[in-house]
Amino acid sequence: MRLSHYTENKTEGQLITFMKIVEKEDQVIESGKAFKYNGGGGSAVLLIHGFTGNPYSMRVLGTYLADRGIDAYGIRLAGHGTDVENLAQTDYRDWQESVRVAFNQVRGKYRHISIIGLSFGGNLAFNLSRCYPDSINKIITIGTPILLKKDKLNRYVVPYIKRFKKYYKKEWVKDMKSDTAFMQRTYDRIPLDSYASFIYFINNFTKNELPHVLVPTLVIHSKDDVVIPPESAELIYNMLGSKEKELYWLKNSYHDPLVDEVTDTLLEKIYQFLMNPSP
Repeated sequence: MRLSHYTENKTEGQLITFMKIVEKEDQVIESGKAFKYNGGGGSAVLLIHGFTGNPYSMRVLGTYLADRGIDAYGIRLAGHGTDVENLAQTDYRDWQESVRVAFNQVRGKYRHISIIGLSFGGNLAFNLSRCYPDSINKIITIGTPILLKKDKLNRYVVPYIKRFKKYYKKEWVKDMKSDTAFMQRTYDRIPLDSYASFIYFINNFTKNELPHVLVPTLVIHSKDDVVIPPESAELIYNMLGSKEKELYWLKNSYHDPLVDEVTDTLLEKIYQFLMNPSP
């Protein structure tokens, strides 16, 4: 069985997909598999994990929302949840298509569809809302980048060093090796070609699209995030075109509060934002 990462053109409405990579289902690790949790209602949420992560990070939230009547779809981005060598074959176009294909599979089945993006999943959520501005009810982002640590170094040096070096070892991984949950939900290396594409997407898509995102949006970020600086959340909030937006701060989470510091308060905040009617 082959997954939804296409090597040939496929038309779905006005959507044309053409992904570079085809992955077999037996390549996907157990924690990296996409999921659907049935809530039984007329609303759905698409859960998008971050760059180098996988759907494992979204399972607790998905279960919580499904228990409260919202169908939850945890999607897997191309090249993720398998092997880092697969990720090295992908770029932002593959990740965009992963999201668009998943969205089009549920579009039309629900009265309301909202998007929740963790880290880079939030960037993809903003992009999706620009593609389908009238089809998305709300957006929630968690630890999403528009600024990166060592931002100028990333922007100007990475395109050069990727000519000579294929992977970059995550600096913070050495402190997380004993965390089984952490190792289940991410790669410990970053392919530099893919990382350059990640940076390109932020600078050329997210920064240009934010003023045009009019969907009600909740921006969540940890003051203690060691991966994406908290200033990123403030900039996203200020750049958003939406008249209905909120910035919600967390503490004690290094980057992924849905796993490393998940609380009922956070989960309930997300649920209430989804359920509260827009003005």
